[in-house]
Amino acid sequence: MAPTFGGISVSEDDVVATVLSRLEGLGLEYMIVGSYASNAYGRPRGSFDADVVARVVAGDAQRIFDAFKDDFAVEEQALARDLAAGRMFNLIPFSGMFKVDVIPVRQTEFARTEFARRRRVQAIGRSVWMASPEDTILFKLSWFQQGDGVSARQVEDARDVYHAQKGDLDEAYLDRWAAELGVMPELTRIRQADQASR
Repeated sequence: MAPTFGGISVSEDDVVATVLSRLEGLGLEYMIVGSYASNAYGRPRGSFDADVVARVVAGDAQRIFDAFKDDFAVEEQALARDLAAGRMFNLIPFSGMFKVDVIPVRQTEFARTEFARRRRVQAIGRSVWMASPEDTILFKLSWFQQGDGVSARQVEDARDVYHAQKGDLDEAYLDRWAAELGVMPELTRIRQADQASR
């Protein structure tokens, strides 16, 4: 079912744009990651949600709740608990199934580096902050590994970004963090598959 705002049907991109506009209005830094990023850099696919990493802390809970409470399903106490624990929270329009997952920036060296490398790009009909192509590949491979290698789509998305962006990628950066994150075997297979397709 397509989401609606004020009875007007909108697209999933409109939902994402609304969330990003409100985060910006609150002065909160963010970047698009996950499937929305791989769609922008690689081959577009349908998605049931969008992932956004944001620099948010427990003290932002009330402002975030006030900004979204009128047209998104967000519970005040649950939001406060999630932010206090550094956990992801969901923003779902009242009249639609599409959701935006907002993920606080993790306190790891890679997460800080990834966020510092975000870039401004044109996507979903506007200028947005998005993870770099290299970090999108690493993000996808990490999710594949964390899911015990079950979701082949994560690797397919990473492969599509690698293929589309090859020549512009910082291969040394990919090597460093693939080794650190334990996803070098997956990255190596992607490179071999790309080489074989030429």
